[in-house]
Amino acid sequence: MRRLLSSYASDSGDSDWYRLAADTQRIIKESLMQVLLKESEPSCRKIHCELVGELAATIKTMTGDTKKDCQPEGREWDAINNNIWNFLNSSEVALISSGFKILGILLRYCSFEYVQHAEQLVPILTQALEHNELRIKTVAIETLSEYVENADFKYCKPFIQLVPLVLQNILVILDKNEDLVLNFCILRFFSFRIGSRSDGTFDRYD
Repeated sequence: MRRLLSSYASDSGDSDWYRLAADTQRIIKESLMQVLLKESEPSCRKIHCELVGELAATIKTMTGDTKKDCQPEGREWDAINNNIWNFLNSSEVALISSGFKILGILLRYCSFEYVQHAEQLVPILTQALEHNELRIKTVAIETLSEYVENADFKYCKPFIQLVPLVLQNILVILDKNEDLVLNFCILRFFSFRIGSRSDGTFDRYD
């Protein structure tokens, strides 16, 4: 299904999403979100989050004839942002984690859609970094890493205040569970210097 729906599942960038009937597109979007609400198996939930994130990114980045040929139902997914915010503000660890995973994928492929929400993301990330669950701390750092890497540096300024908390949490995670998924997303955080110049831009070093 991922290869059918996502433009990011293969190097070709092809997706059959725009060829589907409007009713099919609507049912797929609704069903994917329902699965996330009910799925209890972490590995299955991760796969569904990836599919939701990539489908949403596919819809948001459609252009030209592909968008023109797509049914109106398939050109928009207005509910996705509300679903993400609801997940992030949930009291359930699984839903919070899902919200961050989906958001991270969207930041990877279409960060331009979310830079306007930077100020809103700061308290949400702060709360996640202060969460007792290591999984939430980890996925929050991964999401912030996606933002920092893919957004223009001038839009990263609101997150400067989070740097000490991020570094502190990385040490906590490493101390408590070295096997937790501290993957390249987190390591990428260190490839950036979150420091502003006088002109409001940001330096990067590798």
